[in-house]
Amino acid sequence: MTWTAISRADFGNPVTDGDLVASATYNSQVKGNLEHLYSVPRCEVYRSGDQTITNDTVQTVTWDSETFDTASIHSTVSATGRLTLVRAGWWLIVALCKFSGSSTVGHRRGILRVNGTDIVGQYHCEASSSGDTYFTVGAVVYTTTTTDYVQCRVYQNSGGNLAFEAGSAAASRFSAVWLGA
Repeated sequence: MTWTAISRADFGNPVTDGDLVASATYNSQVKGNLEHLYSVPRCEVYRSGDQTITNDTVQTVTWDSETFDTASIHSTVSATGRLTLVRAGWWLIVALCKFSGSSTVGHRRGILRVNGTDIVGQYHCEASSSGDTYFTVGAVVYTTTTTDYVQCRVYQNSGGNLAFEAGSAAASRFSAVWLGA
């Protein structure tokens, strides 16, 4: 369903103040537009437990839980590291990343990729000297198909394995929201 300009039955003229709208027009245009607003594809996923990120290795984050998913964008069973962009058009992609503060040395990086190859967003920072390292990676992506997917990949070089933290409201999240065609 896409947004429809509301028009009168008399040759498609736009509705203006004081015009009456026939029930058929209301059902197909006004009701349809409201349903469109409520059915915007969107998804937010998270991990129910920490994921170990190996030192000096880029890894795809896998997500096993969903805050919401209005359009089967994510699966908790297969390809759990992906959000599939189920509608052609513009999408806002955001990843909130949190690394354990057990190490205060090295770098942390978050990378957003489309279809496993194209980097569309990236953030790089030094490890926090006073605890956990938080950062956000975002991108606006345009897709022409309904099968493109995005992944959040992370990297750290602390000298040992680190936890990519999960489980609380302030922990790691990954989301996609369709903005329009």
